[in-house]
Amino acid sequence: MNKKVPMKTEMVVNHDERVGRRVAVGIWHGTVRYVGSVPPAQGLWLGVEWDDPSRGKHNGSHNGVHYFHTSHPTSGSFIRIEKADFGRSCVSAIQERYGSNELTLTVEELQELQRAMNAPLVEMVGFEELFLQPGDSLPVQAPGKQCWRRTAIHVS
Repeated sequence: MNKKVPMKTEMVVNHDERVGRRVAVGIWHGTVRYVGSVPPAQGLWLGVEWDDPSRGKHNGSHNGVHYFHTSHPTSGSFIRIEKADFGRSCVSAIQERYGSNELTLTVEELQELQRAMNAPLVEMVGFEELFLQPGDSLPVQAPGKQCWRRTAIHVS
């Protein structure tokens, strides 16, 4: 008599920094829920919970091992890390577009940029050292001069 015995399910704990990041593979988008090995396959795998459950194949389990949780029973799948596009951070996008975070403009260049943008350039000075009271103003450094401005910040 061949009796089937239910498989014991275990949960794999994962603390990789990529867990929780958004990824894209072609037109599909999802969230990384697991990074690691998935025996018996070789190499590094990403466990992804897809935004569209029809893209996935399972609930984060493989061969009786539960690698990650999904909100839908078919929204999970494993992909090779090389296939995932992690995009880029906001900071890296700004640095790529505008250069480093070092501003090396003259006052005249800043004023020209201000006119071109049709917006004032303002920098907060010593904000972390202020102890604000209700109705206080904040010190604001405009290019080339010090001034005080009323703000919409309400301190209670």
